[in-house]
Amino acid sequence: MQTQVIASCLCGLLLVACGGQPRPSAPSVALQLDFEESTGPAAWVDVRHEATTTGITFENGVTGKAIHFDGSGAGVDIQPVDQLPLSEALTLELNVKVDNWTNPYQGSARIQSIVSHSDNFSISVLPTSWKFRADLRTSGGKFELTGGSVRLGAWQHVALVLDHEDGLARLYVDGQVVDQREVRGNVVLQTGVPLRIGTWFKQNQAYCGAVDSLRIWQRAVAAGEMRDRAAALTRNRP
Repeated sequence: MQTQVIASCLCGLLLVACGGQPRPSAPSVALQLDFEESTGPAAWVDVRHEATTTGITFENGVTGKAIHFDGSGAGVDIQPVDQLPLSEALTLELNVKVDNWTNPYQGSARIQSIVSHSDNFSISVLPTSWKFRADLRTSGGKFELTGGSVRLGAWQHVALVLDHEDGLARLYVDGQVVDQREVRGNVVLQTGVPLRIGTWFKQNQAYCGAVDSLRIWQRAVAAGEMRDRAAALTRNRP
């Protein structure tokens, strides 16, 4: 996959990126991407990012702009992920708008990967059932969660939460828990493996749709807060 390196000091991040690490929009956010005409992080900028040279555009998002992937295998890589301050807890959340699109590649894995750190933690779409899927690997095992209905062409709030205190992993769609699993162990961060927004494998897991306001939290966002965050999407939905 042909890529180009985009410096963190470009695309509106010049002042904050070059003047030091910008502050996240909320406490305990480890990584924040707003996609305001940029593929780079809006906070925690001491990471490299690469984007495919084609297949990415920007469109109107929930607030401001969003990034759109055209199904050709486009993606954005963030690394080194193993330096993110994650251990016992994790929340991966984003706003997504999935296009009504069928992967023409006959060898497709029948999955559209939206955001993924391999199978360590990921959120994807199952186009055969139009359900959301989350994968999570901890030091204690591997877990898969599925549920929630994809509303094609509409903005939705999706989140994967690892709650160490409760010993549970939860998949949220629009503020509601749609699946949960008992888990044990800590977050796995793999050296040399990027966080990829968009397609994980160029044709095999191609994603067609938009992403906005991606956050990785160092904590398990509580159920009430998750409902509030999803409700904010409803209020701001285009």
